Amino acid sequence: MHPNSKVFFSSRVLVLPYVEIRDAKQEDHDDLADVFNSQSETVTEAYGEYFIAELIAAQGSNNKALVAQVKDKAVGLMGLTSEVDVKLLHQCFELDSFDNLLKPEFMNAVRKRRDALLEERR
Repeated sequence: MHPNSKVFFSSRVLVLPYVEIRDAKQEDHDDLADVFNSQSETVTEAYGEYFIAELIAAQGSNNKALVAQVKDKAVGLMGLTSEVDVKLLHQCFELDSFDNLLKPEFMNAVRKRRDALLEERR
């Protein structure tokens, strides 16, 4: 590398460990509880000591739990569900830039109706 370079490159594998993503198992509870509790004990206080094991056990056709694993230790958890309360999300977050999480044909109809109402007002 030229000594006057302003851009430096480092391969990710030299800086960050290899992360494997896999289905969660109930045996991951202890590792994941440590991760959650190191961030905040609020979730554990709200949902109980074994909420992670319960989340993992609840996996089915509508719910999935994935674990990020480094070497042999679970270091992250992602819970996925097909049962989303869109009304609640809409109340809690600004979703306009995501078409309010609605189907495109519905949002197109809403936009057309808004435009028609604006024209009527003029």
